Amino acid sequence: MQPALIAYVAACLLTYSLLSRWLRKLSLTSAIFFFFAGLPAGPFGLDLFGTESTEAAHLLANITLALVLFVDATHASPEHLLRPRGAPLRLLLLGLPLVVVAGTAVASLLLPGLSLWQAAVLAAVVAPTDAALGQPILQDERVPADIRHILNVESGLNDGLSVPILMVLLCVARTDAHPDMTAYWVRFGATQVLLGPLIGVLVGHVGAKLILRDSGVRGAMEPDCRIGVAALAIVSYGLAEVLHGNGLLASFVAGLACGRVNRKAQLTAFADAEGKLLSGLVFFIVGALLLPQAWDSLSPAMLAFAIAALTVTRVLPSVVTLLYTGLGHKAILAIGWFGPRGVATVVFALLVERHAEWDNRSAVFAAAIATVALSIVLHGVTAVPAVRWLASDGRQPSR
Repeated sequence: MQPALIAYVAACLLTYSLLSRWLRKLSLTSAIFFFFAGLPAGPFGLDLFGTESTEAAHLLANITLALVLFVDATHASPEHLLRPRGAPLRLLLLGLPLVVVAGTAVASLLLPGLSLWQAAVLAAVVAPTDAALGQPILQDERVPADIRHILNVESGLNDGLSVPILMVLLCVARTDAHPDMTAYWVRFGATQVLLGPLIGVLVGHVGAKLILRDSGVRGAMEPDCRIGVAALAIVSYGLAEVLHGNGLLASFVAGLACGRVNRKAQLTAFADAEGKLLSGLVFFIVGALLLPQAWDSLSPAMLAFAIAALTVTRVLPSVVTLLYTGLGHKAILAIGWFGPRGVATVVFALLVERHAEWDNRSAVFAAAIATVALSIVLHGVTAVPAVRWLASDGRQPSR
């Protein structure tokens, strides 16, 4: 990695740490800051990235998502899924598939160069949400607690659930393009989807037991123990990839297993903080490297898909899913709108770009990165006005 790039990234981190309080007052989220800070570092500006930096950026994005998946999964519980009136569970089990179906229809209409299964892959790539892009909605107590809870639970779990959906659709798309390779891709998909969770259960359960035993001997959850929790996410990811399982799915399941062993907040305090920092760096990479990479392939039809992915194919399934939950129309519209696309979509887009075996995979990559870039800006600048809009109602959603 170039020394100039290291210095520039460090300067951006320092600047953000000094200005974060004022940025929040200006309705500028960390995602917006790092995205626009990244633009001058790439081909649109100083071009500080070399070939080795590109590989490092890909690895950083994968490690970041593995850590985020792990931490989010540790907080999952039946109580969180069922409150209020099962709304988070509905969004995960019904809303997510509806988003993929709606996205497939829109992609097929706007991008006729994609086959049906390739359109489905694109829809799955942009399906998971990222709460980090709408921070004020989750952090401002003027927003009804039910809305904050639903968005937090959904974004924490739907990226993990999207992994097997994407892997299955990707294998089907590959088989559709190369029928002679059907048996191979069936074996590959089965290995990815089955082996990853097995490794995740083993690493998450055993690792959490060992860490808790060690912290029990010491009498407190010391910082180095919390570092060990973050390491569990990376170990499960790396071990699964080495054994040809899916590393992201392994990290997600490891988090579920770790959370069942112990739900103390301090268990994942370090991993949560590091995940937020790494997420900021991923958005930096989007501006510096991935958006310029997608720029040459970007077309008006892809931009139209990106807009539709943030509006029609997200809002309508959310409205259908949340009917008869007792949530008011403001709450439903807010939940529908604040389904921003972030780290998971970036990693999924890189996965398709690097491993899909069809000629127009660059269209999937470009459309997905355009969706993330638009989401960073649109969801970031509308978060504070949305807080005021929701707070003006003065009523909590019924439970």
